[in-house]
Amino acid sequence: MLAWEKCLDIADNDDMKVATLNWLNIVLRKMGRPKDADHHLLDVTKDMEIIENHDYYDILLMYQSGDDSKLVEKLKTSKQISNATLGFGLGTYYQLQRR
Repeated sequence: MLAWEKCLDIADNDDMKVATLNWLNIVLRKMGRPKDADHHLLDVTKDMEIIENHDYYDILLMYQSGDDSKLVEKLKTSKQISNATLGFGLGTYYQLQRR
């Protein structure tokens, strides 16, 4: 079991869950385990109560749908510190698509 999977076991709200799932998703994909990553993406749903980790949530929805347009637009129009999270998420997504 990966450390991020252990973190997921103790995530007690949707914000903690999406933050953990984001990093677990990246790790699994970089390890060459996309099916495991896709399985964990099933835990991301439209009815999650996200209070502060909207960027992680949007990144995970991008992986689910394969559509980066919402994230690209958000990155272009945002002037917030979250651009670092969005930029890293989008860059990692593009990097992983080349495999």
